[in-house]
Amino acid sequence: MSNFEFRLPPGKSDIEVEGSWFVPADVEALAVSPHMHFLGRDMRMFVKYPNGKSIDLIHIPDWDPAWQNTYYFHQPIAIPKGSVVKVVAHFNNTAHARNQSQPPKPVKWGPSVSDEMCDGFIAVVKKGQDLIRNPGIDDLGELFARQRIRNAQRQMANPPK
Repeated sequence: MSNFEFRLPPGKSDIEVEGSWFVPADVEALAVSPHMHFLGRDMRMFVKYPNGKSIDLIHIPDWDPAWQNTYYFHQPIAIPKGSVVKVVAHFNNTAHARNQSQPPKPVKWGPSVSDEMCDGFIAVVKKGQDLIRNPGIDDLGELFARQRIRNAQRQMANPPK
């Protein structure tokens, strides 16, 4: 889950940014990797199931950039097709010790440490699939590629204003 469109105006201390991913097949989550830079305050990744129930995958209430890591679950978490995995993050673009711009300046998504990110990576496998014991066919990558193409086509047809 990523959000590439956000803007962090200077002087704001509680800017919420969200990203989401519609789950196109029954999967099992093995790990998550939250990712922000220096202006991040907190981050939560969770699953909203088709029945309306939600569970947290990870919640970091006091973000530190050193926590950009992979967090493995003790047991895989079943995520059925039709679920939505979300990332919700808050940012602080005021004058503080981790803000590299003094005075603060507008910040947007980007790969540099002077930019920001709101990315929630999730490691998944197809439910019940064991590619070590039974190689079979792994079509999950192809399924995700088709999903990315459809999303890109929708964005091109409806560009942000």
